[in-house]
Amino acid sequence: MKLRKRLAFLLLVVFAAVGALLGGACNDHVGGIRRSAVVSDQTASLVWQQFASSAAVDWYRANAICTSGNFDGAGGWRLPTISELRSLTQGCAGAAPGGACGVTDECTTLGDCGNAACYLPCADNGGPTAGCWWPSDVAGVCSAYWSSTATTDNPGWYWTLDFSTGSVLSANNETTQLVRCVRGTTFE
Repeated sequence: MKLRKRLAFLLLVVFAAVGALLGGACNDHVGGIRRSAVVSDQTASLVWQQFASSAAVDWYRANAICTSGNFDGAGGWRLPTISELRSLTQGCAGAAPGGACGVTDECTTLGDCGNAACYLPCADNGGPTAGCWWPSDVAGVCSAYWSSTATTDNPGWYWTLDFSTGSVLSANNETTQLVRCVRGTTFE
């Protein structure tokens, strides 16, 4: 019995040491989101989570995840605006900033801005990064992600971007989408 207790204690010490050497990697996830890795976008002066959420949540939970985030040891995280989310698009001209889709931070009405070019502007799962229309240095489920931008003509609805098709769509705040947080930064 003493041998069994000693072996259990020894294993516990070994696991704790390995965890410390790995920088706490065993505790590196919060709410399905890896918190340590980030991607810098120097053009837009933004820092993105490299690993997005793996679970779809409603808009309120998405907002809470981002505003309470400390993913790289720094605060200031938030849900991106729809223009910021569109800036993450790569290889899908219709969904990229300045593309044919009219939805921006300044044009948020479904009737005036959400034109036909916003719906399925690119091939389904045909993006350059494992089928996603985003840069190769970000990771996550290739699906729709929340923005902080509300539709001004439909209360309780927010703009989303589906990285599997490049579609910029509106969704009710109670539906579930994925989350990728962002924060601003100053580069030297």
